[in-house]
Amino acid sequence: MKSFIISAALISTASAVVTVDTNYSNPSAVNGSNDSTQFGYEAFVSMGAGDSWDSVATVGGWSYADLNPAANPNKGWGHAATWFLVELTETTSFSISMDWLPPASGASEEGRPGFSIYAGESIVHEPGQLHGFSNNGNDLSLLNSGWDLNTPSLVFAGNAENFTGDSVTGTFTLDAGRYTIALGNADDSTTSRVDQNYNFTFSTVPEPSSAILMASGCLALISRRRR
Repeated sequence: MKSFIISAALISTASAVVTVDTNYSNPSAVNGSNDSTQFGYEAFVSMGAGDSWDSVATVGGWSYADLNPAANPNKGWGHAATWFLVELTETTSFSISMDWLPPASGASEEGRPGFSIYAGESIVHEPGQLHGFSNNGNDLSLLNSGWDLNTPSLVFAGNAENFTGDSVTGTFTLDAGRYTIALGNADDSTTSRVDQNYNFTFSTVPEPSSAILMASGCLALISRRRR
């Protein structure tokens, strides 16, 4: 079972625009149900363009994917992954990077990072049902398997994984809105279930069209001032 390491001291921002709520509580009823167990987001992060936030997470050894050849390679394990809710206030190029932190003990371990992005907020899950999720979009039958009871369902928006190295980065053009993100690790469940630690960063840059418009506006303002 994974754990999550976060405190006020670990929160850093490149811009005052970033807000991080580690006590976020989302609605506890959907589709007429009244489930007292809310979705397990570790933090709600709101970002504009040109922002960055980084922290440290400990995720389950095979939370993103089970590399056992007999297992479903398209399936992640929700209860062992670390989940975030990210709100983008404008269309942006959104990047996630994960860098493995080797154990201080020098134990023979390997980090194999992966993450998944879904458009939307998971409102509620049934107790004990935060299990399978589609890690790469290839088996969306896993999407509505207890952790996502939304109507309409969450929409798979992208992923990145590295099964041969200990770091991964992915960049995606995303519209303004809320996104559910799962961070995890890949490993063979028959040989290891050890938790792994990662530094991770969420960052944004303006879309080129937005940057061009902004630059054009600044040039126009300078031109008017010179007249």
